[in-house]
Amino acid sequence: MQISQIPREDCTQHFWNGLYMYTEIEVDKIELDGFDTVRQEFFSMSGRPAVTFKNGSFTFNVHAIKKLDKCSHIHIYMDYDKWMMMVKPCKEHEKDAVQWSRMDCHGKLKPKAIKGKVFTGHIFYEMYWNFKEKVKLAGALQKSGNEKFLVFQIDK
Repeated sequence: MQISQIPREDCTQHFWNGLYMYTEIEVDKIELDGFDTVRQEFFSMSGRPAVTFKNGSFTFNVHAIKKLDKCSHIHIYMDYDKWMMMVKPCKEHEKDAVQWSRMDCHGKLKPKAIKGKVFTGHIFYEMYWNFKEKVKLAGALQKSGNEKFLVFQIDK
């Protein structure tokens, strides 16, 4: 049954102070055929960890850095089967450590662009992204015991 075809007698209207607030409709089953989920990247990234890819480099926002306790270096892990990127804090001297942040001369936390033409080129190519554009993706903080890491779903 489409919404426009719902008989008036199946609706229960609620009023508040004489103003129409919403309509309740009782249905047997909710059908989502034909609907698509709106991706979180289409909404504000304010306060959420994010990464911005451009051809040749990528940068994490300040919120991502703060979620991982303002560490200066990370390890980057990729699952190419699921197209997921995981970012985990590490020490500067560890093997494969990548600097993703720094403090400016005023002590303010600043994201640092991570150069990687081969890495970003591969992602842009596989995702069919336009090499001339920037792509911003939202991430999610995950915790396991004392460990924290960020996960980013990379998709078309």
